[in-house]
Amino acid sequence: MVEIRALDGTNWMEFLSLRTVVFIIGRSDCSDCHHLYQEMHSIELPAHWVVGKLDLDQPNLGGFRNANPWLEHIDMVPFTTVFVDGEMAAHWAGVDTTRLKESVQSL
Repeated sequence: MVEIRALDGTNWMEFLSLRTVVFIIGRSDCSDCHHLYQEMHSIELPAHWVVGKLDLDQPNLGGFRNANPWLEHIDMVPFTTVFVDGEMAAHWAGVDTTRLKESVQSL
């Protein structure tokens, strides 16, 4: 079972510095995001992978937005990113746990 860490303006940087990360960007009012989070609880990932979510409609994300200019290009949430050693290795929009498992297994 995957545990999803809730991220905010105070802890996102530390989270993204971890070695192997699945980082989901969403919104608190996004039904597809909530569907993805529910699906995530039923999949298995290797133990060294950590999963976090950040809702873009929460306050105090100016530092996050400034540090990640690629956010401007996101036109759909949920938006899933896979980071390895602080570098984005994969990304996609929508609910796709099959792609997530394949991405994690290939890295």
